[in-house]
Amino acid sequence: MPVRFAKIARHLAANTKGGVAVIVALSLPVILGFGALALEYGAALGVKSENQRTSDIAAFAAAFAYKNTMSGEKAAAATAAAEAVASLNGVSSGITVSFDDPADATYVDVDISEDRPVYLSRLIRRNDSVTINTTSRVSLGDAGFTPCVLSLGDFKHDGFTVHGNAGTYNVTGCGIGSNGAFEATGVFIDTRCAAPSFNKSDACAEQTIQGGFTDPLADITNWPNDSTDDAVCDFTGSLLSDLSTNVGGEDYQLKPGVLCVSESSDKFDSVFSDPYGSGNTLIVKAGVHLKMSGGEQSFSVTPSTSGNFAGVGMYAPMSDVTTSGNASFSIDGLSCFGLVVNSMTFNGNVTLNAECDKDDINFGAGSNAGQPRLIR
Repeated sequence: MPVRFAKIARHLAANTKGGVAVIVALSLPVILGFGALALEYGAALGVKSENQRTSDIAAFAAAFAYKNTMSGEKAAAATAAAEAVASLNGVSSGITVSFDDPADATYVDVDISEDRPVYLSRLIRRNDSVTINTTSRVSLGDAGFTPCVLSLGDFKHDGFTVHGNAGTYNVTGCGIGSNGAFEATGVFIDTRCAAPSFNKSDACAEQTIQGGFTDPLADITNWPNDSTDDAVCDFTGSLLSDLSTNVGGEDYQLKPGVLCVSESSDKFDSVFSDPYGSGNTLIVKAGVHLKMSGGEQSFSVTPSTSGNFAGVGMYAPMSDVTTSGNASFSIDGLSCFGLVVNSMTFNGNVTLNAECDKDDINFGAGSNAGQPRLIR
């Protein structure tokens, strides 16, 4: 009997019929498994690619919402914008929006985390899945150069000109910008200055050669093209007879609110805002120029503290401002783009106090600086 079993064993060992089928049968699960794994990995890469695109555009949406929200709810507005854009692109959950500093952010991160089922491993572990993570970081962009004082006249004309050693220029958080030439003689301006050309290289504490400024307030008023726009002007007319109240001699106090100047005059000793009022914004009709040449003339405006023109002392994009002699021109409390003119020439005793911060509605406007950009 043992001999018979030994012969059968040797016969079976020598017989190779069906061997390939056995190998295939044993290998097939492994082959199918790798194939399924490749398909699942490819699908996961596709999801990751789509989610990366979504997180990129959601981060851009968050950055622009943050920059365009005045204050207080910046982070909330940015988060809502990112979630809305993600939802439009098919991602409605697993979205995290974060900032390096919610109150004063320099960048925004948008992360998307999504669990995807892995069908092959479910043969071993029930309800198995893989987590796909994407992240995008968009820099809000440095605000760059922002002028509080802006001359829009083109390079063929004078832009911002200062002569003499009198005058005080206190400009904080912003600077003086001009599309025309910038000239300073006998005076140093402790601020940043931007113009296509400088006639005096050391006129400013810091120079930024930059041109191509645009009108930052054009979208909120169609005046001075239309002098009947009552929605913009609280009062319209002559600077002295219609927009001011004579308080004795040649002294005039400006009426409160937004004043649209259709006619100017240099026959005054002083023009000033009510020190106890809500302030003024002077919108000057195209071609109406403000000139002062009297020895003791003074022109002083305190900008409005509310409304569309808050912080704007004078908006005269197609008019010129000129002071000479010992005349004093003072606008106290300017915000970003608080003084917008075609050109300005200061030959007298000028006082400018201007300040600009990130909460200003026009911060970073008027130039291409400060645009959000994808950095991760």
